[in-house]
Amino acid sequence: MAIGIESVWFTFVPLVVLLGVVAAVVLFTRRNLADGATLLTPRRLVEGYIFTVLLVTMLLVSSGLADMVKARIAGYAGMESTYRPNPVYEPGRKLDQEPKIEYDAKAPRRDLLSGAAQFGMGAIIGLLHLFGLLRLSRNEPISPSPVYRLFLIVGLVIYTTAVIVFAVATVKDYLIYRYVGLPPMQSWYQRPVPGEQFAGLVAFLPFWGILVVRLFRYAQARGTSD
Repeated sequence: MAIGIESVWFTFVPLVVLLGVVAAVVLFTRRNLADGATLLTPRRLVEGYIFTVLLVTMLLVSSGLADMVKARIAGYAGMESTYRPNPVYEPGRKLDQEPKIEYDAKAPRRDLLSGAAQFGMGAIIGLLHLFGLLRLSRNEPISPSPVYRLFLIVGLVIYTTAVIVFAVATVKDYLIYRYVGLPPMQSWYQRPVPGEQFAGLVAFLPFWGILVVRLFRYAQARGTSD
């Protein structure tokens, strides 16, 4: 993954989010119920599973979209605006010899294909689980569920943090790229990549907006009912 989300992220996020949801539900429900009973009913467990998968697939879709946007920006603005050059492996190079630095011409196509795969699989899996959530809400509304509240909190923390980080990085890298200029190829790790940061911002903004709207609707509904 090229946009700040490594493959390890998708390995640990489902487990961490699921454990956090279960722990928080147990804590909240034991505090709220007079008899100390727990609300870990089969329905709550199903909700926890569905919302965990939805959050993970949202991140997968965002990461895939970021890779695709990054590849398209490289096609319009050039490789130097989106990708950093990398040292080229040379079998005969001596230890004291400077490595050759160049751009990987296949990187945009690779990101476009991998991003499309992530976006497509994330969207399919997410929509299937969203359909299951809609069927589950026929018998009982989802909005009063503590699992739904936790989903909004965790999702907003992740997406708000990502949007802020990418927004600041986009402005910073663009200003350096536009008004300072690119450093030598040998300083490849210092080269600004505003296109990469902007692609991440574009990819994370849609779900961030959806989560914010859902939060305000939830708060408005709860405020009216209280």
